Amino acid sequence: MTRNRQKKILVNPTVTLNDLNCVTPETIRDTYAFFSADYEKDYEMYSRVYKNAAFYPAQKTLCISELSSLIEGIVSE
Repeated sequence: MTRNRQKKILVNPTVTLNDLNCVTPETIRDTYAFFSADYEKDYEMYSRVYKNAAFYPAQKTLCISELSSLIEGIVSE
């Protein structure tokens, strides 16, 4: 039985050390996060573990609609 990979997309998540402990390689591969300027510290912590993190320093806030083309690309992979 083939299992589809489920991808997680996060927008401006608040990150704690617990979020970064005991993370599987599959979780790292399949989780994507986008951070606006107000979440710089969370981005810095998150990007130490997760590879798929993007920081938008010129944006005070981010909306899913602003990221729609990126999200469509992630989902279609």
